[in-house]
Amino acid sequence: MQCLFVQIKCSPGLQRSVANKIAVKELHSEIYSINGDYDILMKTYLKDFNEAQSIVSKMVSNVEGIEKTFTMFAFDLF
Repeated sequence: MQCLFVQIKCSPGLQRSVANKIAVKELHSEIYSINGDYDILMKTYLKDFNEAQSIVSKMVSNVEGIEKTFTMFAFDLF
């Protein structure tokens, strides 16, 4: 399985609302509130690398308050 991290930048004041809307879609393993350039970090696992585009698309579609996302793959656990 591949580990996928998605950082999410939210419109001001909508962080909790965005996190709740993502959580309802049940596409994640974990969701964190973070600081820095992004507001939310979502972690999920993929059976196939090619699922990434579909998962991120489903996660952010129809979620008001998401300004941008940044996706990263984890390849090895140390």
